[in-house]
Amino acid sequence: MQYTLIAAFLVLFIAALSRSAYTLAFLILMFPLEIVLQAGSPVLRSSTIGLRGVNIAALVVCLWNAFRLAFNGQLHLGRYASPASLFTIALYVWSSVTLLWSPGAIDGLDLMSSQWPYVFIGLFLAPPLATNIDFIIRVEKALLIIGVGLCAVTLTSSDFTSVGGRLVVEYEANVKSNPLAIGELGGIAIILGLTTWKSAAWWIAPLRWCAVLMGAAVSIRSGSRGQFLFALVIAVAFVPIATKVRSVKNLLVSAVAVVVVLAISQYLMDSLLTGFAAKRFGFEEIVYGNSSTDTRLSNVSSLASAWAANPFAWLFGLGFASFGQLTGSIGGYSHVLFADAIFELGFVGLALLLGFISSVLAAAIRLFVANKDDPAARAGVGAWIALFVYQALLVNKQGNLWGNIWFFMIGLVIARLDSARQDSADAGIDST
Repeated sequence: MQYTLIAAFLVLFIAALSRSAYTLAFLILMFPLEIVLQAGSPVLRSSTIGLRGVNIAALVVCLWNAFRLAFNGQLHLGRYASPASLFTIALYVWSSVTLLWSPGAIDGLDLMSSQWPYVFIGLFLAPPLATNIDFIIRVEKALLIIGVGLCAVTLTSSDFTSVGGRLVVEYEANVKSNPLAIGELGGIAIILGLTTWKSAAWWIAPLRWCAVLMGAAVSIRSGSRGQFLFALVIAVAFVPIATKVRSVKNLLVSAVAVVVVLAISQYLMDSLLTGFAAKRFGFEEIVYGNSSTDTRLSNVSSLASAWAANPFAWLFGLGFASFGQLTGSIGGYSHVLFADAIFELGFVGLALLLGFISSVLAAAIRLFVANKDDPAARAGVGAWIALFVYQALLVNKQGNLWGNIWFFMIGLVIARLDSARQDSADAGIDST
């Protein structure tokens, strides 16, 4: 198995070097890809290169494709001046400045030093890869292909075991893989399986349904409740957005598909989960159990109390990574990005975050309106917006500013696509 997985990874690496669409798909699925590779190869999960190889490969393919864009005159440095990009860069710079008065400055520096390569890739290297809507459609197709393959390995590999209701790979005593990354893999598969374009290619429809079914099974088995439930809600909500309902027949087909997916999801939960794993998906455990909504509300309340007692923090914040020191959870974070922006980064941080989100949403609306009558482009834009909404929900369940860069990366891709659309429109006007 390990040689097959390594060979498949090398094929993917070569594809990512030669095709930018696979580079972006590689990045989005980087963490589950890393876990699957380590699960299938004892050598990879016990060596330095094995533990960091996927990350290094991601940097290499991004740098190479950025170089290709620059060489071909397609990097468009001016698009870094879009509102979404400027708000994002300013937010990260501001978070660094707040370390000057943060009680968790050391924790913050440690986090930043470990995450800066991802920030560099996500903010500067990856967004320019998105040059037009056709590119995004190819990315989504690549995500489906890679995602289904990773889901298949996850579901069939004996190296994945259930521990405490979570699907993990046990590297050594008390060291396990991140089940949230596997759950997110399944969530992305569900969303894209239901919202991507219904291509005329014969193999797309079976691939989409495999993505939905396998993605649901992986998310459920991973024990990542938010990843599964958020993906299911978003996928159902975006079906009519990504696919224009042109007739009563299409409406009925879409409605039946949604009902079937919901019924299959319930069946999978009933058949795959037993004991504590099943209990974790119950309402009471989600709201009041460990790693629950109640826990996150308690985290936010702790930050809010410290913020309210410090007038300086109302404007400038308590300081990035202050949560751990204020609550005694050293190195911890609230798991709610919006709360961190308000209380750790103050009004300045909140304004920058809201500026980013509003800029992306405005770009998304313009893109959608411009492509609403083209079925393929509409589905491509709709599916990508669905991924952005999915990441927005996840960063307020488990995220922090420096540890969840894909939320910003996906949003910046939307902004880039809108900038490219406006540039094309301007060029068309000038040419006349």
